[in-house]
Amino acid sequence: MKIAIIGSGMSGLTAGATLAKAGHTVTVFEQFPNPGGVTATVTQDGFGWEIGPLLLEGFAPGDKGRMILEELGVSDRVPSVHEDRGLSMPEFTLWRPKEYEGPYWRGERLKKLFPQESKHLDRYYRFYDRMIGLMSLARQAETARGVAAVWLKLRMWVAFQGVKDKVNWNGGQLMDHYFESPVLKTFFLGIVADFVTAPSEFPALGVPSIHLETAFDKRIPTYPGSKSAQTAYTYILGGCQTLVEAVMGVILANGGKVLTNTTVKRIIIENGRATGVELADGKIEPAERVLASGGMKEVFFDLVGRKNIPAGLVTQIEANRLMESVLMVQLGIDFDPTPYQTAALCYYYKTQDLEGAVQRLCHDHLHRRPGHPGRGNLVGPQGGISR
Repeated sequence: MKIAIIGSGMSGLTAGATLAKAGHTVTVFEQFPNPGGVTATVTQDGFGWEIGPLLLEGFAPGDKGRMILEELGVSDRVPSVHEDRGLSMPEFTLWRPKEYEGPYWRGERLKKLFPQESKHLDRYYRFYDRMIGLMSLARQAETARGVAAVWLKLRMWVAFQGVKDKVNWNGGQLMDHYFESPVLKTFFLGIVADFVTAPSEFPALGVPSIHLETAFDKRIPTYPGSKSAQTAYTYILGGCQTLVEAVMGVILANGGKVLTNTTVKRIIIENGRATGVELADGKIEPAERVLASGGMKEVFFDLVGRKNIPAGLVTQIEANRLMESVLMVQLGIDFDPTPYQTAALCYYYKTQDLEGAVQRLCHDHLHRRPGHPGRGNLVGPQGGISR
């Protein structure tokens, strides 16, 4: 089939590579100069900046991202290195210790810092273990078949009984249940700010999955050897552009095209089905299938058109809340930063009011420095989160 794909982010490129390798004629249309979407790497004067991803989950051996690269035949072109990160708060900073102290060394350090919370920390880590066990069973069930699949699903049901009382809780309620200290609440939940999501908006059962202990110590055993949902975190050597070029290379090697600086004006609909795309210059590109990986409102309302989709879907799309935009300031440095920060990535939480910080950000109530009326400062006296 002749297939048109709108957007050259990793979803568009991966779909295109899979389809091109299967023998279809693929053309990817990208409106920006560089392919890759948020995975692209910007370079200037010998410096390189990642637009979005830094330390990635899913590209260690046995992980889903690595398996996709293996299926596409380009895994060897995307080398990665297993690493971890640090976490800093005004009261303390935790980095991986020189000697390995086991998978729960952070919990033990926190007990010394917050002795009054020792029992609460034990309770939280029991909950953490239950959730990791449940997620591990779910991961094994994805590829299981027959009796093994039934047995795993039964075990998942049993494991779920230990956490189902929290299924309707949000992250803020979970932290209030386990801790009294606002510092510890921010410690375990602060990363939701990466999604510009307040604790009250994040599901409680999802908290362990975004704050895995393996993210902070690369020596903790991970999947697949441990059969644990605790996955490894890696950097892609050469930057994420290495990943973009490898997957895009599959499209090109199989006769496909990736057209940058090419904007799709609309998806052509005839008799209730997509038959191609019209470009900004008025050129028509026929296609038997059209895939789009952009924002849902842009795709359905701007490219497809409201008149071409059911009223129920229009209502559903309008009801969805969009993720907030984030201003990232990228700095290029020409000195060794390790005397100031132990490793490449560290999360800095400068507030104990995580809920308030995110809500202020979402409503444009940014702290302004005196004398700098136009400069947003998310790490000032009102508090904010940076990395």
